[in-house]
Amino acid sequence: MLNDLINQVTHNNKLFVELLLNFYLDGNGVERQQIEEILQENKQEDLGHRIVENLRQIAASKAL
Repeated sequence: MLNDLINQVTHNNKLFVELLLNFYLDGNGVERQQIEEILQENKQEDLGHRIVENLRQIAASKAL
C-alpha cells in the first residue's frame, strides 16, 4: 500500500502537494518543524524555504 502511494506521488505533483499540506496542517509543532527541516535540507534551499513560508502562511490563515 505504501509503495503504491509512493509510486503515485512520484508521478503526480498535485497529490504530493496535497499530502504534504495535510501532513503539515495535521501535525503538531514538533512534526511541523521536522517537515520544515526536511524541506529546507533540499539542495535547492531557496525552493525549500519558499515552500516552508507558504505552508506557514496557510497554517496561520487556518489559525493553527
